[in-house]
Amino acid sequence: MLDRFRQMRDKIHYNASVISDIKHGLQEGENNNGAYFCSYPGFVDCYHIVCRMSERSGQPAFLMLCTLVDSEDVPLTEEARLGNYMDKLKSAIRSALRRGDSFTRYGNNQFLVLLVGIKQENCAITQSRITNCFLSYGLRGKISVRYEIYPATEEEGTAGNLLFHQNNDWQNA
Repeated sequence: MLDRFRQMRDKIHYNASVISDIKHGLQEGENNNGAYFCSYPGFVDCYHIVCRMSERSGQPAFLMLCTLVDSEDVPLTEEARLGNYMDKLKSAIRSALRRGDSFTRYGNNQFLVLLVGIKQENCAITQSRITNCFLSYGLRGKISVRYEIYPATEEEGTAGNLLFHQNNDWQNA
């Protein structure tokens, strides 16, 4: 499906216009607070751009996978409950993160987040902000979020270092 999307995208062309009109057409809509939510294909493009920019500038970036899990840390799969919880998690991510961060829905119970310009030790703070916002919806004890974090760029010696947050301890895997 992603390949079909790219094929269609490559066939879209616009009429020549003045730069001010083009810029106006590129502006975000009214809801531009918090992290930027985009489609998965758009997120892939953002990820590629951020990785290229990070290689050049040295600015760190991390990819975070947020998975809804039940009280036994098993990924949530009940479709009846999932929609409402995913809406709440989407809202929590958008409001807890900065405008420069982007995120997308990845699976039925997952979101992918791209954190730009953040240090590894601050990933725990980011995770905590999302969790606190999510739990403010009254879900304490029923549903939680499991986080997996990985450096966005492959620096020498970091490939394979997956970071898990478990009981407030960050570990390199």
